[in-house]
Amino acid sequence: MYSNNTVLFNQIQHPERGESIRTIGQKSEVINKVNKEVIVSTEQMHLQNRPESVLRLYNELKENIFAISSDITLIPKRVYIAFIRKTILLM
Repeated sequence: MYSNNTVLFNQIQHPERGESIRTIGQKSEVINKVNKEVIVSTEQMHLQNRPESVLRLYNELKENIFAISSDITLIPKRVYIAFIRKTILLM
């Protein structure tokens, strides 16, 4: 909390968190079937079978993005890789 009664919250998330539905219903056959079909995206999945030139460009871009700020998080999505900087200021 700052002297002008503002509070700054920075959300902290593990960059390689994996969503899981196993804790919802371990004994449900439907959930077990869906759980076998769930695919958690990773950075490596997006980079496999790419030409070396594309990998070099991606790594250079990634380094430059992380150099912008220390609070940037890489989050692999199904069809792209997100670089997110999230700062929330409440007043």
